[in-house]
Amino acid sequence: MGNNLSAANKSVTYDDFMSAAQRSGLLEKFSDYDLQTAKKFPEFGLGILSYKQDYANASTDEQRALANAGANELRALYGSYTGGGDGSEYYATGPEFEYGGKAPEYTDTYGEAGGRLLDGMMNYKPFAYDPETDAVYGAARKMYIREGERAAESAIAKTAAKTGGIPSSYSVTAASQAEDYYLTKLSDAYNERYAQAYKEWRDRFDMMSESLGAASKLQQNELQRYLDEYDNYQEERKAAYGEYSDRLDRLEDKRSAEAKVQSERVQNALDLWKLYGYATEPVSAALGVPVGTPTSDRSYKDWQIAIKTK
Repeated sequence: MGNNLSAANKSVTYDDFMSAAQRSGLLEKFSDYDLQTAKKFPEFGLGILSYKQDYANASTDEQRALANAGANELRALYGSYTGGGDGSEYYATGPEFEYGGKAPEYTDTYGEAGGRLLDGMMNYKPFAYDPETDAVYGAARKMYIREGERAAESAIAKTAAKTGGIPSSYSVTAASQAEDYYLTKLSDAYNERYAQAYKEWRDRFDMMSESLGAASKLQQNELQRYLDEYDNYQEERKAAYGEYSDRLDRLEDKRSAEAKVQSERVQNALDLWKLYGYATEPVSAALGVPVGTPTSDRSYKDWQIAIKTK
């Protein structure tokens, strides 16, 4: 009888199994079902290979039946199926676990926008004010200089008229005071435009910061919704697997009970075979050996070995 999984190295790979199957010349004897299961469990593949070697080396139908029975036990254990009388078929012995629910997928809707905002804040240019590029200030500067010059000229003209057209220190002082007034207005205009430019620069930064905060909050809410949905999915899948596992347990209990009945039937047939010295009709029906087969026949020993190694 073939070796079972205790002879298979649990650390083997699928390539190890394929190499062994090719060396044995039995790879073509593996069904697609067996190969698919061997991909998941390479040790299963080596176990099936051992039984197939026993099957190939068997000299009697009974030996081949025993090898095939052992292989089918592995198929039922690892893949919930059997391979029929010669291992080439597929008969499901239990349902495979399937869960129809689809795992939720996380989509980061706000991450890209948040990244752009953060990048903009990290690379935000330092504040700088250039009055030469400020059209509003430029217009005010022209106006105040023009008005200052006009006021100075007017002051000189008025004081000169009082002195008979002769310039005096008083007229120069009056002109300077008149011009200084507009220069002060120009300085005020500069300060106002500087303060306005700084406010706009700061407002833009603050707006980016607020937008980043809003994007971050939306992102966190989105992530939390995903985590909640995933937790629900896992709970539902766990519950579904629990039901599946319970069904398998019930099927296994049923198979065990049936196997026990069959084992007792075989043992009773062996006892009768030994008692009478030859295979009676009940023995033939239970074991599949020809009626009249002597107890000393090789097939009887094969059945004894099979029972002892169960």
